Amino acid sequence: MKLKNIKLLYQGLTRLRINSTKAQKNKLLVFIEELLLWNQKLNLIGTNNEKEIVIKHILDVLTPLSCFRKIPGNIADLGSGGGFPGIPLSIFLPHRITLIESKQKKINFLNHIINTLQLPHTTALCQNINEVKKKFSIITARALADTGKIKKITRKCTLPDTVYMLYKGKKTVINKEITGLEQYRCRIIPLQVPFAAMERNLLKIKK
Repeated sequence: MKLKNIKLLYQGLTRLRINSTKAQKNKLLVFIEELLLWNQKLNLIGTNNEKEIVIKHILDVLTPLSCFRKIPGNIADLGSGGGFPGIPLSIFLPHRITLIESKQKKINFLNHIINTLQLPHTTALCQNINEVKKKFSIITARALADTGKIKKITRKCTLPDTVYMLYKGKKTVINKEITGLEQYRCRIIPLQVPFAAMERNLLKIKK
């Protein structure tokens, strides 16, 4: 990576008040390098721009890190694809994390990253989400589907107290998506991603 983009990443972590070790920072850098390499073959994400990956992917995913830390249990990352949000979260969280992805080529990448970064509490599962029967305390997703669909396809893998932590964009869109979910407690948490002007929110849903 270019030095200016490494500095940008470190500055972003500082702005988010994330206390990171040298090992954690190195894992993020290796993750980005491997992502760029594999992206040429698999189209894991829609960009090869280092700065864009740092801001719109790594820092975006880590902005609500403190929200995840407050909830115990295991995490399901739906439609993990290139490892977002699961891989960056797994570098900083002690939770057991399952990366759920239906495409074997992407699972190959995820397994490679898990082994390369030595993330023993993280596993990749090649399965359609609506077929997963394992139960999770936290369900997260990013740029996967609208809230109603996510609720529908995860019915088999929820517990009575499962919490949804969904990465979302505009609040106006979220308000439309949660119409009809009055039986749940829905909280929209504004996120300020470092160096980004885009509107980002975390939608937290619990019974």
